[in-house]
Amino acid sequence: MTRSLALSSISALLLLASTGGAAIPPVRDPLNATPCISPGAISGYLDDPNGFYHAAPSCKAMCKKAEGDCKQYVRLSFSCQTSWLADEISYEKKNCEAIYGAGTSDARTCKSGLDADAKADRLDFMAGRDQALTTCEDWDSTCESTCP
Repeated sequence: MTRSLALSSISALLLLASTGGAAIPPVRDPLNATPCISPGAISGYLDDPNGFYHAAPSCKAMCKKAEGDCKQYVRLSFSCQTSWLADEISYEKKNCEAIYGAGTSDARTCKSGLDADAKADRLDFMAGRDQALTTCEDWDSTCESTCP
């Protein structure tokens, strides 16, 4: 997302210079950073799976439940990231219009660049989610291996 913000900032400075200093206020997301935890951080909150439930009468079921909870929080985190990204892109597209004028070819070019960045960010978010889901599964496997 920083590529988009940097491009918008550069565009704003160029416009400012070309208008003799008459500033156009930027249209920005009121959140200066994502409010979401990374999906990969979720598994860091799980205790060591080695023997965590080994004394429980339903050890394997408890391990499975923990895996399900882990995956649920990973998916919620991913959903938060994609929602935040959509909001961020929405604000940035309004910024393109404020800088270049709605409907202009420069505004369309600006928005197109944002769409490309958003697509790359979504792919990164998906890869992080998938890695985190695998980590939840690995935790469960280790946990179940300690069950009697």
